Amino acid sequence: MEQMSIPSSYYGAPWGMLLRVMTVVGIIILLGLPVLTLYYGQIPEGGARLLFYLIPLIMVGAFFFTVRGYELAGQQLNILRPGWSKAIPLTNLISAEFLPDAMRRSIRTFGNGGLFAFVGSYRNQLLGPYRAYATDLHKTVVLRFTDRTIVITPDEPEKFVQDISPFTGSAVQPI
Repeated sequence: MEQMSIPSSYYGAPWGMLLRVMTVVGIIILLGLPVLTLYYGQIPEGGARLLFYLIPLIMVGAFFFTVRGYELAGQQLNILRPGWSKAIPLTNLISAEFLPDAMRRSIRTFGNGGLFAFVGSYRNQLLGPYRAYATDLHKTVVLRFTDRTIVITPDEPEKFVQDISPFTGSAVQPI
């Protein structure tokens, strides 16, 4: 049996307002923390020095896990990151559905909750446990596989659902 393949398609990962605000606030807090601790002298100097080294590592680490875009290529979905990508095989894909705000009322169980992206393990009543690679929580596309659920946020969610539908059991209409 010949395996299905789709031509390469790129989708951007626009930043929603919540991500913009959380990133700016997060950077201000992270950069301000060592300055405030030195100014007010509430922790030993060595602790402040540790903060000066640790905080840039946190910011750089979070930056490298941000989502720059999504690419459907061949038989996989690539989550594009700065300098690297994560490949997700499309085998066992059951459905793809545009569900705006699908991450609402989610609990983050592990990962990044708003510094450059919403990435990691989450759960909510609607989806159960899932992995998120998101930047705009109003453009959520839910990908259900036989063994997991993934949420992404492409710039054109309806078009993405149409383009990925050949890998699902049946064509899925966006809502």
